[in-house]
Amino acid sequence: MKPENPYPCIDCGKLRKVQIVKGKPTRLRCMRCANILNGKRNKTSTFSHGEEHPNWHGGQFYQRGYLYVMVNSDSPLFPMANKYGYAKRHRIVMAEHLGRCLNRSEHVHHINGVTDDDRLENLQLLSCSEHRKLHVTSAPTVAME
Repeated sequence: MKPENPYPCIDCGKLRKVQIVKGKPTRLRCMRCANILNGKRNKTSTFSHGEEHPNWHGGQFYQRGYLYVMVNSDSPLFPMANKYGYAKRHRIVMAEHLGRCLNRSEHVHHINGVTDDDRLENLQLLSCSEHRKLHVTSAPTVAME
């Protein structure tokens, strides 16, 4: 069994366990730095966040037909954001109109059915049960012959 000792990476200085053979470490770099050096990982995507990230799209993205926008941590609406700091834009528009955060039980309905039309006149604040009633359609009846 070869002994393992904490040894610093020559690039980032991170301590990690490395096998020592004949008084020398078997690897000089940690796996992260070795992958970057070998071109297996893009250095900008590993270390950049926010506007510096190559996939940055202005703090917004679409998912399942809804536009999510980034909410600043100093905003009074930040409690409405998910763990990544994003919230659905139509909920932000309604919360700004009301001047308060929305509860999870409050749903914002798009009157015309277009989920990316977030104009205030197209939004309606409903309770969970009221919103469900709008979207539940009765099952089609099958004619018996």
